[in-house]
Amino acid sequence: MNDELINSFDLNILKHVSKENLMEHVKHLCGLQRISGTEGEYRAVEYIVSKLKEYGMDTRVYEFDALISRPLNAKIDVIHPELKPLNAITHPFSLSTPQEGIISELVYAKNGKKEDYNSVDVGGKIVLTDGNASPEKAWVAQNMGAIGIVNISNEEVPHEMIITTVWGTPSIKTYHRIPKIHVASIGKSEGEYLKKTLVKEKVLIKLYTKTETKWCKLRMPLAAVEGTIEKEKFVLIGGHLDSWYYGATDNATGNACCLEIARIISKEKVRLRRSVRIAWWVGHSQGRYAGSTYYVDREWEDLNKNCIAYINVDSPGSKDATVYFLESMPETMDFAEYLAKKLTGLKVERLKPGRWGDQSFWGLGAPSIDCYSMAPEEKRANVGGSGGGWWWHTPYDTIEYVDPEFLVRDTQVNLAIVLALANCIIFPFKFSKNAELYSSTLAELKGYDKENVLNLSVLVDKSRRLKNLLEKVEELSGTINSEKSSILNNMFLRLSRILNPTLFTFKGRYEQDYAVDEPYLPGLSKILELEKLDEDYKKFLTTTLIREKNRISDTLDEAIILVEETLYKISS
Repeated sequence: MNDELINSFDLNILKHVSKENLMEHVKHLCGLQRISGTEGEYRAVEYIVSKLKEYGMDTRVYEFDALISRPLNAKIDVIHPELKPLNAITHPFSLSTPQEGIISELVYAKNGKKEDYNSVDVGGKIVLTDGNASPEKAWVAQNMGAIGIVNISNEEVPHEMIITTVWGTPSIKTYHRIPKIHVASIGKSEGEYLKKTLVKEKVLIKLYTKTETKWCKLRMPLAAVEGTIEKEKFVLIGGHLDSWYYGATDNATGNACCLEIARIISKEKVRLRRSVRIAWWVGHSQGRYAGSTYYVDREWEDLNKNCIAYINVDSPGSKDATVYFLESMPETMDFAEYLAKKLTGLKVERLKPGRWGDQSFWGLGAPSIDCYSMAPEEKRANVGGSGGGWWWHTPYDTIEYVDPEFLVRDTQVNLAIVLALANCIIFPFKFSKNAELYSSTLAELKGYDKENVLNLSVLVDKSRRLKNLLEKVEELSGTINSEKSSILNNMFLRLSRILNPTLFTFKGRYEQDYAVDEPYLPGLSKILELEKLDEDYKKFLTTTLIREKNRISDTLDEAIILVEETLYKISS
């Protein structure tokens, strides 16, 4: 199968990736502050569209309204036990304080997790926590009754972060989760000062935050190249266009990567079996993935029937990025790792897909791949992008931190993944890995069902049966003729829509989960909380768990029937 992947396209195509083109795009985009819904972002869209037209691409610009939040100003003054001003920033969707600010006692809550509040009373107070601002920390602090939260950056410079848990533009079902708490961040040294002072005596601070949250008209470009045989089927690749400040490594490099892939794909269209779509998402940094979420909602039917996989491109080509991380759904993990290793010779570390980036396609079920380069551990800051560079989400993310050679390398890896999926006869998916994950997760959760209320053994058996069936399919896939390949590919697409939403989401196919990391089978994994609850909540949660068990059972039954039918068709 791996040799077939490489043979599905001409490796020489990868040599067409131009360092000069990539850096031309990066330099142009770094001249624009690409904040969502601003003139800088509009000009970036115009630049991308002009290049796509130059490449002869079929291009569309979506226009839509999104709820966008921009941080304007923040200030923190220590007023007891001494007068001391601190440098601070606020974050999108933080609640603005009155003009005069708010004064309150500061209380330390470690990492800001729910269990960190067990021994502290934060009602009506401002919380101090370690680590960058996050949606989960803000939500927990708000629910614990805090009126504000001050986050201590992992670095000397605080990082811009968005703190709403709502994924995409809020709906009638999610708008209640828009934060109602004042949020700020400070640098590491100033945070250490506050922590040391709190050990000795009470600390009072005056906190001022101001944000602008409003509906904005966004413009979002997408390009398409039509395949020659299976035109309706397509590979989707994209990365976010909006950024913080001039955002060189996050994400001008990703935008340049997508433009260069568009140029090369356009020239290779006569050799494309299937179509390719390329997106520059907006509303990412100030709208919590509003653009990719809008696209899923707007193009649901087409995506559901025809999207083979989604490849996310975020922060390629950063300085010192000499190892690869791979966040992928189980069925695409082996294939993506093989290509990355084959092309770069670098170490590839497998990770569970995180609830970050423009991963708006989990509910849809489309296989998702994010293969990105990072600095080695000894050079890596505790940040979420820019190859692990400390400059991530700060004004210092400038072109000096772009490595042109690494940008070429990372573009080639993403291009190879696209070409392999667009041209292979049989999709390189191993859903037996998906079934294996169902089985191992269910077996682990079974141990928490002390009274066997859920009878999870039945689900474990079903998942193992599914795994055995899929292994038979994978054995046969190398022997079936091209005429039957469509039967197998159709099964793969349907399986992804059946298995992935249950494995990765709590809300299912037509809603977006919150911007908080969850374990596999997130609905059933709530069983881990059972022993911590009082009797009433145990009963409430048990009702939810029974329904989730039914959901998983139905998912596995549907998958088993589909695989059995497919085995019959390809064997006869």
